[in-house]
Amino acid sequence: MLRAPWRRLCVIGLFAVTLIAAGCGSSSSSSSSSSSSPSATTTSSAASSATSAAPSETAVAPTAAQATAAGQKAAANEGPPVKLPSETIGVVNVLRASEAAQRLEAGTDAAAKALGWKVSAVDAAGDPTKSEAGIVTFVNEHVGAIVDISNPTAAMTQGLAEARAKNIPVINIGGLQNSSPNIEAQYYGDPTDLAAALDKYMFAHLPPHPQVAEFTSQIEYDELKRDQQFQADAKAAGATVYTYPIDLSNLAGAATTAAHTALLAHPGLNAFWGDIDGELPVVAQVLKAANKCGKVGNYNFYDDLINLKTIAGGCATAVVSSPVGADGWAAIDQLAEFFARKKSITSFPPTWSVLEVHPYGVDIRTGAAIVITDKTNLPASGQYVTPKTDYPVFFAAKWKKEYGVG
Repeated sequence: MLRAPWRRLCVIGLFAVTLIAAGCGSSSSSSSSSSSSPSATTTSSAASSATSAAPSETAVAPTAAQATAAGQKAAANEGPPVKLPSETIGVVNVLRASEAAQRLEAGTDAAAKALGWKVSAVDAAGDPTKSEAGIVTFVNEHVGAIVDISNPTAAMTQGLAEARAKNIPVINIGGLQNSSPNIEAQYYGDPTDLAAALDKYMFAHLPPHPQVAEFTSQIEYDELKRDQQFQADAKAAGATVYTYPIDLSNLAGAATTAAHTALLAHPGLNAFWGDIDGELPVVAQVLKAANKCGKVGNYNFYDDLINLKTIAGGCATAVVSSPVGADGWAAIDQLAEFFARKKSITSFPPTWSVLEVHPYGVDIRTGAAIVITDKTNLPASGQYVTPKTDYPVFFAAKWKKEYGVG
Protein backbone atom coordinates (compact mmCIF):
# COMPACT_ATOMS: atom_id res chain seq x y z
CA MET A 1 0.00 0.00 0.00
CA LEU A 2 1.32 3.46 -0.85
CA ARG A 3 2.17 5.83 1.95
CA ALA A 4 -0.54 8.35 2.81
CA PRO A 5 1.44 11.50 1.90
CA TRP A 6 1.97 10.30 -1.68
CA ARG A 7 -1.61 9.17 -1.98
CA ARG A 8 -2.83 12.56 -0.81
CA LEU A 9 -0.72 14.36 -3.38
CA CYS A 10 -1.90 11.96 -6.03
CA VAL A 11 -5.59 12.42 -5.30
CA ILE A 12 -5.24 16.18 -5.07
CA GLY A 13 -3.30 16.34 -8.32
CA LEU A 14 -5.80 14.16 -10.05
CA PHE A 15 -9.02 15.80 -8.95
CA ALA A 16 -7.83 19.37 -8.83
CA VAL A 17 -7.26 19.39 -12.54
CA THR A 18 -9.13 16.43 -13.90
CA LEU A 19 -12.53 15.03 -13.93
CA ILE A 20 -13.19 11.59 -12.93
CA ALA A 21 -10.22 9.44 -12.54
CA ALA A 22 -10.34 7.64 -9.27
CA GLY A 23 -8.03 8.13 -6.30
CA CYS A 24 -4.62 6.65 -5.68
CA GLY A 25 -3.13 3.77 -3.77
CA SER A 26 -3.87 1.05 -6.32
CA SER A 27 -2.23 -2.30 -5.94
CA SER A 28 -2.73 -2.75 -9.68
CA SER A 29 -0.40 0.05 -10.71
CA SER A 30 2.43 2.17 -9.43
CA SER A 31 3.33 5.84 -9.28
CA SER A 32 5.18 7.49 -12.11
CA SER A 33 7.01 10.74 -12.67
CA SER A 34 7.57 12.98 -15.63
CA SER A 35 10.53 12.30 -17.83
CA SER A 36 12.25 14.05 -20.71
CA SER A 37 13.44 10.68 -22.01
CA PRO A 38 10.29 8.83 -23.00
CA SER A 39 10.12 5.29 -24.18
CA ALA A 40 9.38 4.87 -27.87
CA THR A 41 7.45 1.99 -29.35
CA THR A 42 6.93 1.38 -33.04
CA THR A 43 3.97 -0.87 -33.66
CA SER A 44 2.72 -2.45 -36.81
CA SER A 45 -0.07 -4.76 -37.82
CA ALA A 46 -1.93 -5.92 -40.87
CA ALA A 47 -4.89 -4.06 -39.44
CA SER A 48 -5.01 -0.43 -40.48
CA SER A 49 -7.73 0.86 -38.20
CA ALA A 50 -8.09 1.27 -34.45
CA THR A 51 -10.05 -1.05 -32.25
CA SER A 52 -13.58 0.25 -31.85
CA ALA A 53 -15.75 0.27 -28.77
CA ALA A 54 -17.91 -2.77 -28.15
CA PRO A 55 -21.24 -2.50 -29.95
CA SER A 56 -24.18 -1.51 -27.83
CA GLU A 57 -26.80 -4.14 -27.05
CA THR A 58 -29.38 -1.50 -26.20
CA ALA A 59 -30.47 1.90 -27.50
CA VAL A 60 -30.75 5.50 -26.38
CA ALA A 61 -33.69 7.73 -25.48
CA PRO A 62 -32.79 11.31 -26.41
CA THR A 63 -36.27 12.87 -26.23
CA ALA A 64 -38.40 13.33 -23.14
CA ALA A 65 -41.10 11.08 -24.58
CA GLN A 66 -38.62 8.29 -25.33
CA ALA A 67 -36.95 8.63 -21.95
CA THR A 68 -40.34 8.53 -20.21
CA ALA A 69 -41.36 5.37 -22.05
CA ALA A 70 -38.00 3.73 -21.31
CA GLY A 71 -38.23 4.67 -17.63
CA GLN A 72 -41.72 3.21 -17.33
CA LYS A 73 -40.59 -0.01 -18.97
CA ALA A 74 -37.62 -0.22 -16.61
CA ALA A 75 -39.98 0.21 -13.67
CA ALA A 76 -42.07 -2.71 -14.88
CA ASN A 77 -38.88 -4.78 -15.17
CA GLU A 78 -38.18 -4.14 -11.48
CA GLY A 79 -41.56 -5.47 -10.33
CA PRO A 80 -44.93 -4.20 -9.09
CA PRO A 81 -45.25 -0.75 -7.47
CA VAL A 82 -44.01 -0.63 -3.88
CA LYS A 83 -43.79 1.88 -1.05
CA LEU A 84 -40.52 3.77 -0.82
CA PRO A 85 -39.20 4.40 2.70
CA SER A 86 -37.58 7.67 3.71
CA GLU A 87 -33.81 7.49 3.90
CA THR A 88 -30.72 9.59 4.57
CA ILE A 89 -27.78 9.10 2.22
CA GLY A 90 -24.20 9.92 3.17
CA VAL A 91 -21.93 11.20 0.40
CA VAL A 92 -18.13 11.20 0.69
CA ASN A 93 -16.66 13.40 -2.04
CA VAL A 94 -12.95 12.89 -2.68
CA LEU A 95 -12.36 16.54 -3.66
CA ARG A 96 -15.23 18.97 -4.01
CA ALA A 97 -12.95 21.54 -5.64
CA SER A 98 -12.95 19.36 -8.77
CA GLU A 99 -15.44 20.23 -11.50
CA ALA A 100 -16.11 16.57 -12.12
CA ALA A 101 -16.58 15.79 -8.44
CA GLN A 102 -19.05 18.67 -8.24
CA ARG A 103 -21.03 17.19 -11.13
CA LEU A 104 -21.05 13.77 -9.48
CA GLU A 105 -22.24 15.15 -6.14
CA ALA A 106 -24.85 17.36 -7.79
CA GLY A 107 -26.30 14.37 -9.65
CA THR A 108 -26.46 12.33 -6.46
CA ASP A 109 -28.08 15.17 -4.54
CA ALA A 110 -30.67 15.89 -7.25
CA ALA A 111 -31.62 12.22 -7.53
CA ALA A 112 -31.96 11.71 -3.78
CA LYS A 113 -34.06 14.83 -3.35
CA ALA A 114 -36.29 13.78 -6.23
CA LEU A 115 -37.18 10.76 -4.04
CA GLY A 116 -37.71 12.96 -1.01
CA TRP A 117 -34.58 11.65 0.68
CA LYS A 118 -32.10 13.61 2.77
CA VAL A 119 -28.44 13.93 1.83
CA SER A 120 -25.50 14.58 4.12
CA ALA A 121 -22.23 15.21 2.28
CA VAL A 122 -18.62 15.64 3.36
CA ASP A 123 -15.56 16.75 1.42
CA ALA A 124 -12.45 14.62 1.90
CA ALA A 125 -10.48 17.44 0.23
CA GLY A 126 -8.08 14.97 -1.37
CA ASP A 127 -6.98 13.56 1.99
CA PRO A 128 -7.31 9.75 2.25
CA THR A 129 -7.56 9.96 6.04
CA LYS A 130 -10.64 12.16 5.61
CA SER A 131 -12.09 9.66 3.13
CA GLU A 132 -11.90 6.99 5.82
CA ALA A 133 -13.20 9.34 8.49
CA GLY A 134 -16.17 10.27 6.32
CA ILE A 135 -17.23 6.65 5.88
CA VAL A 136 -16.83 5.89 9.59
CA THR A 137 -18.77 9.01 10.59
CA PHE A 138 -21.70 8.09 8.40
CA VAL A 139 -21.70 4.53 9.75
CA ASN A 140 -21.83 5.91 13.28
CA GLU A 141 -24.65 8.26 12.27
CA HIS A 142 -26.63 5.26 11.00
CA VAL A 143 -27.27 6.62 7.51
CA GLY A 144 -29.19 4.33 5.20
CA ALA A 145 -26.45 4.11 2.58
CA ILE A 146 -23.23 5.75 1.43
CA VAL A 147 -22.27 7.05 -2.01
CA ASP A 148 -18.49 7.13 -2.42
CA ILE A 149 -17.33 9.64 -5.03
CA SER A 150 -14.04 8.16 -6.27
CA ASN A 151 -12.25 7.82 -2.95
CA PRO A 152 -9.33 5.34 -3.02
CA THR A 153 -10.54 1.95 -1.82
CA ALA A 154 -7.35 1.18 0.09
CA ALA A 155 -7.84 4.30 2.20
CA MET A 156 -11.25 3.19 3.47
CA THR A 157 -10.79 -0.46 4.39
CA GLN A 158 -11.90 -0.07 8.00
CA GLY A 159 -14.86 2.14 7.19
CA LEU A 160 -16.07 -0.15 4.42
CA ALA A 161 -15.89 -3.15 6.74
CA GLU A 162 -17.86 -1.29 9.42
CA ALA A 163 -20.51 -0.31 6.87
CA ARG A 164 -20.93 -3.89 5.70
CA ALA A 165 -21.16 -5.12 9.29
CA LYS A 166 -24.14 -2.82 9.80
CA ASN A 167 -25.72 -3.68 6.43
CA ILE A 168 -25.11 -0.17 5.08
CA PRO A 169 -24.51 -0.42 1.33
CA VAL A 170 -21.67 1.58 -0.26
CA ILE A 171 -21.66 2.43 -3.97
CA ASN A 172 -18.67 3.99 -5.71
CA ILE A 173 -19.30 6.41 -8.57
CA GLY A 174 -17.18 8.46 -10.95
CA GLY A 175 -14.13 6.34 -11.65
CA LEU A 176 -13.13 2.69 -11.57
CA GLN A 177 -11.61 1.81 -8.19
CA ASN A 178 -9.90 -1.29 -6.91
CA SER A 179 -12.55 -3.79 -5.98
CA SER A 180 -13.59 -4.58 -2.43
CA PRO A 181 -16.09 -7.14 -1.13
CA ASN A 182 -17.53 -4.28 0.90
CA ILE A 183 -18.32 -2.04 -2.08
CA GLU A 184 -21.65 -3.15 -3.49
CA ALA A 185 -21.36 -1.63 -6.98
CA GLN A 186 -19.31 0.79 -9.08
CA TYR A 187 -21.02 3.08 -11.59
CA TYR A 188 -18.54 4.89 -13.84
CA GLY A 189 -17.66 5.51 -17.47
CA ASP A 190 -15.98 2.38 -18.81
CA PRO A 191 -12.31 3.30 -19.41
CA THR A 192 -11.71 0.67 -22.09
CA ASP A 193 -14.73 1.62 -24.20
CA LEU A 194 -14.08 5.35 -23.80
CA ALA A 195 -10.46 4.91 -24.91
CA ALA A 196 -11.46 2.70 -27.84
CA ALA A 197 -13.91 5.30 -29.11
CA LEU A 198 -11.36 8.11 -28.80
CA ASP A 199 -8.66 6.04 -30.52
CA LYS A 200 -10.92 5.04 -33.39
CA TYR A 201 -11.67 8.71 -34.08
CA MET A 202 -8.06 9.84 -33.66
CA PHE A 203 -6.44 7.27 -35.94
CA ALA A 204 -9.10 7.89 -38.58
CA HIS A 205 -8.01 11.55 -38.62
CA LEU A 206 -4.24 10.98 -38.58
CA PRO A 207 -2.02 9.92 -41.51
CA PRO A 208 -1.00 6.26 -41.84
CA HIS A 209 1.61 5.08 -39.35
CA PRO A 210 1.46 8.28 -37.26
CA GLN A 211 3.76 9.42 -34.47
CA VAL A 212 1.90 9.93 -31.20
CA ALA A 213 3.08 11.21 -27.83
CA GLU A 214 1.24 9.33 -25.08
CA PHE A 215 0.89 11.00 -21.69
CA THR A 216 0.32 8.28 -19.11
CA SER A 217 -0.38 8.49 -15.40
CA GLN A 218 -1.41 4.92 -14.48
CA ILE A 219 -1.96 5.89 -10.84
CA GLU A 220 -5.17 3.91 -10.67
CA TYR A 221 -6.87 1.08 -12.45
CA ASP A 222 -9.07 3.42 -14.52
CA GLU A 223 -6.09 5.13 -16.16
CA LEU A 224 -4.23 1.86 -16.56
CA LYS A 225 -7.15 0.43 -18.54
CA ARG A 226 -7.26 3.51 -20.78
CA ASP A 227 -3.54 3.20 -21.47
CA GLN A 228 -3.77 -0.50 -22.25
CA GLN A 229 -6.53 0.12 -24.77
CA PHE A 230 -4.54 2.90 -26.42
CA GLN A 231 -1.49 0.65 -26.78
CA ALA A 232 -3.59 -2.02 -28.47
CA ASP A 233 -5.19 0.51 -30.81
CA ALA A 234 -1.86 2.14 -31.61
CA LYS A 235 -0.46 -1.25 -32.58
CA ALA A 236 -3.43 -1.85 -34.87
CA ALA A 237 -2.83 1.52 -36.51
CA GLY A 238 0.90 0.89 -37.00
CA ALA A 239 1.73 3.96 -34.92
CA THR A 240 5.02 4.94 -33.34
CA VAL A 241 4.31 5.84 -29.73
CA TYR A 242 6.50 7.97 -27.47
CA THR A 243 5.39 7.41 -23.87
CA TYR A 244 5.78 10.19 -21.31
CA PRO A 245 4.95 9.38 -17.67
CA ILE A 246 3.18 12.32 -16.03
CA ASP A 247 3.45 13.07 -12.31
CA LEU A 248 -0.07 14.09 -11.31
CA SER A 249 1.11 15.82 -8.15
CA ASN A 250 2.66 18.35 -10.56
CA LEU A 251 0.45 17.82 -13.60
CA ALA A 252 0.81 21.28 -15.15
CA GLY A 253 4.57 21.34 -14.81
CA ALA A 254 5.10 17.74 -15.83
CA ALA A 255 2.78 17.94 -18.84
CA THR A 256 4.29 21.23 -19.97
CA THR A 257 7.83 19.82 -19.83
CA ALA A 258 6.82 16.61 -21.57
CA ALA A 259 4.97 18.45 -24.35
CA HIS A 260 7.94 20.75 -25.03
CA THR A 261 10.29 17.75 -25.02
CA ALA A 262 8.10 15.76 -27.40
CA LEU A 263 7.84 18.58 -29.93
CA LEU A 264 11.59 19.19 -29.89
CA ALA A 265 12.58 15.52 -30.02
CA HIS A 266 10.07 14.50 -32.68
CA PRO A 267 9.56 17.12 -35.41
CA GLY A 268 7.22 14.75 -37.26
CA LEU A 269 4.90 14.29 -34.29
CA ASN A 270 1.28 14.03 -35.35
CA ALA A 271 -0.63 14.06 -32.08
CA PHE A 272 -0.72 14.05 -28.31
CA TRP A 273 -2.91 11.48 -26.53
CA GLY A 274 -3.52 11.89 -22.81
CA ASP A 275 -5.17 9.58 -20.29
CA ILE A 276 -6.21 12.37 -17.88
CA ASP A 277 -8.40 15.22 -19.04
CA GLY A 278 -6.44 17.91 -17.19
CA GLU A 279 -3.55 17.36 -19.59
CA LEU A 280 -5.47 18.67 -22.59
CA PRO A 281 -5.43 22.43 -21.78
CA VAL A 282 -1.78 22.21 -20.72
CA VAL A 283 -0.76 20.63 -24.02
CA ALA A 284 -2.83 23.28 -25.79
CA GLN A 285 -0.76 26.06 -24.20
CA VAL A 286 2.45 24.44 -25.44
CA LEU A 287 1.03 23.96 -28.93
CA LYS A 288 -0.07 27.58 -29.05
CA ALA A 289 3.35 28.83 -27.99
CA ALA A 290 4.98 26.68 -30.68
CA ASN A 291 2.46 27.77 -33.34
CA LYS A 292 1.36 24.13 -33.67
CA CYS A 293 -2.39 24.43 -33.00
CA GLY A 294 -4.21 22.52 -35.71
CA LYS A 295 -0.94 21.04 -36.95
CA VAL A 296 -0.44 18.58 -34.10
CA GLY A 297 -3.52 16.86 -32.69
CA ASN A 298 -4.53 17.05 -29.04
CA TYR A 299 -6.85 14.26 -27.84
CA ASN A 300 -8.14 13.44 -24.37
CA PHE A 301 -11.07 12.47 -22.14
CA TYR A 302 -14.26 14.21 -21.04
CA ASP A 303 -16.23 17.35 -21.66
CA ASP A 304 -14.85 19.57 -18.91
CA LEU A 305 -15.84 23.12 -19.76
CA ILE A 306 -12.17 24.12 -20.08
CA ASN A 307 -11.63 21.26 -22.53
CA LEU A 308 -14.60 22.29 -24.66
CA LYS A 309 -13.38 25.89 -24.63
CA THR A 310 -9.92 24.71 -25.70
CA ILE A 311 -11.40 22.79 -28.65
CA ALA A 312 -13.35 25.90 -29.64
CA GLY A 313 -10.11 27.88 -29.50
CA GLY A 314 -8.45 25.54 -31.99
CA CYS A 315 -5.69 24.11 -29.79
CA ALA A 316 -7.38 20.80 -29.02
CA THR A 317 -8.87 18.32 -31.44
CA ALA A 318 -11.40 16.11 -29.68
CA VAL A 319 -12.52 14.55 -26.41
CA VAL A 320 -14.53 11.44 -25.68
CA SER A 321 -17.22 11.59 -23.01
CA SER A 322 -20.40 10.18 -21.54
CA PRO A 323 -22.64 11.86 -18.93
CA VAL A 324 -20.76 12.08 -15.64
CA GLY A 325 -23.79 13.27 -13.70
CA ALA A 326 -25.73 10.09 -14.42
CA ASP A 327 -23.61 8.01 -12.03
CA GLY A 328 -25.27 9.46 -8.94
CA TRP A 329 -28.75 8.93 -10.37
CA ALA A 330 -28.02 5.24 -10.97
CA ALA A 331 -26.61 4.85 -7.45
CA ILE A 332 -29.70 6.41 -5.87
CA ASP A 333 -31.98 4.36 -8.11
CA GLN A 334 -30.41 1.10 -7.06
CA LEU A 335 -30.40 2.10 -3.41
CA ALA A 336 -34.13 2.76 -3.74
CA GLU A 337 -34.58 -0.77 -5.07
CA PHE A 338 -32.56 -2.10 -2.13
CA PHE A 339 -34.70 -0.34 0.46
CA ALA A 340 -38.14 -0.55 -1.16
CA ARG A 341 -37.91 -4.20 -2.21
CA LYS A 342 -35.87 -5.29 0.82
CA LYS A 343 -33.12 -6.77 -1.31
CA SER A 344 -29.91 -8.39 -0.14
CA ILE A 345 -26.87 -6.14 0.21
CA THR A 346 -25.09 -8.44 -2.26
CA SER A 347 -27.79 -8.12 -4.94
CA PHE A 348 -26.73 -4.83 -6.55
CA PRO A 349 -26.00 -4.87 -10.31
CA PRO A 350 -22.23 -4.31 -10.26
CA THR A 351 -21.77 -1.88 -13.18
CA TRP A 352 -23.56 0.32 -15.71
CA SER A 353 -23.15 -2.31 -18.40
CA VAL A 354 -25.28 -4.71 -16.40
CA LEU A 355 -27.89 -2.09 -15.50
CA GLU A 356 -28.27 -0.91 -19.08
CA VAL A 357 -29.15 -4.37 -20.33
CA HIS A 358 -31.58 -5.05 -17.49
CA PRO A 359 -33.56 -3.42 -16.03
CA TYR A 360 -32.91 -0.14 -17.86
CA GLY A 361 -32.93 -1.30 -21.47
CA VAL A 362 -31.20 1.89 -22.68
CA ASP A 363 -27.63 3.13 -22.77
CA ILE A 364 -27.16 6.00 -20.32
CA ARG A 365 -23.42 6.00 -19.55
CA THR A 366 -21.83 3.32 -21.76
CA GLY A 367 -22.27 1.89 -25.26
CA ALA A 368 -24.20 4.29 -27.48
CA ALA A 369 -24.00 6.96 -24.76
CA ILE A 370 -20.30 7.47 -25.52
CA VAL A 371 -19.71 10.44 -27.82
CA ILE A 372 -16.81 12.21 -29.50
CA THR A 373 -16.85 15.99 -29.41
CA ASP A 374 -14.78 18.08 -31.80
CA LYS A 375 -15.14 21.55 -33.31
CA THR A 376 -18.02 20.40 -35.53
CA ASN A 377 -20.41 19.47 -32.73
CA LEU A 378 -19.50 21.62 -29.75
CA PRO A 379 -22.37 22.48 -27.39
CA ALA A 380 -23.18 26.11 -26.64
CA SER A 381 -20.57 27.95 -24.61
CA GLY A 382 -20.78 27.02 -20.94
CA GLN A 383 -22.79 23.87 -21.63
CA TYR A 384 -21.79 20.24 -21.32
CA VAL A 385 -22.37 17.70 -24.07
CA THR A 386 -26.05 16.76 -24.30
CA PRO A 387 -26.60 13.18 -23.04
CA LYS A 388 -27.79 10.63 -25.57
CA THR A 389 -30.45 9.54 -23.09
CA ASP A 390 -32.34 12.14 -21.04
CA TYR A 391 -31.56 10.37 -17.79
CA PRO A 392 -33.31 12.74 -15.32
CA VAL A 393 -36.56 12.21 -17.25
CA PHE A 394 -35.88 8.46 -17.46
CA PHE A 395 -35.45 8.10 -13.70
CA ALA A 396 -38.35 10.43 -12.88
CA ALA A 397 -40.68 8.28 -14.99
CA LYS A 398 -39.30 5.08 -13.49
CA TRP A 399 -39.79 6.29 -9.93
CA LYS A 400 -43.26 7.66 -10.52
CA LYS A 401 -44.42 4.29 -11.79
CA GLU A 402 -42.64 2.30 -9.09
CA TYR A 403 -43.09 4.49 -6.04
CA GLY A 404 -45.65 7.13 -6.98
CA VAL A 405 -43.00 9.81 -6.52
CA GLY A 406 -43.20 13.04 -8.52
